[in-house]
Amino acid sequence: MSTLLASNYESLADLPAGVLPTALAVGVALIALHAWLSRRNPAWLGAAVPVLYIALAVVLSVLVRPTTGMLVGHGACLLALLVIWWAGSDTRKKKREPAPVDA
Repeated sequence: MSTLLASNYESLADLPAGVLPTALAVGVALIALHAWLSRRNPAWLGAAVPVLYIALAVVLSVLVRPTTGMLVGHGACLLALLVIWWAGSDTRKKKREPAPVDA
């Protein structure tokens, strides 16, 4: 059984058919889930995806020697996840505020 490691392939074109679209679909689904969870109470639900991402990044860094590009990519992705989570806190605050009463 061959393993699907990035080091086994020289470019994205060498990946088996369906791997890249599947990875993109999973990524989009995780971002949508993260955005949805970030807008819900309790606030810690929005932290689930960034924590899982940090764990995955650590595991990948242990298994494969990370390059500078990989580290920058992990940092940028984590920053984007945190920005989505922080933006969700504004939405949660707006939901908690009572609607103004017109007199």
